[in-house]
Amino acid sequence: MLLVNLAQILVSGIFFPRVVGPSVLRPISDYLPLTFLDDALRQVATAGASLVDIRGDLAGLVLWAAVTFVLAFRFFRLET
Repeated sequence: MLLVNLAQILVSGIFFPRVVGPSVLRPISDYLPLTFLDDALRQVATAGASLVDIRGDLAGLVLWAAVTFVLAFRFFRLET
């Protein structure tokens, strides 16, 4: 889990801009959930964006949440 999180942190643009990373990883990093969150928070903090302004990033986060919920519900079963 730590390896997945660290990889997301490094390519999603939190510590350095995504444009300085490898060009091969850029299309992948555009669709990571941490990238959506980082872009939304940066717009709110620096430009004073509202919820309407960041609706694309919010839609990406909701889509990620829905997909991971469905996958978790499908593959993880509570055995008693």
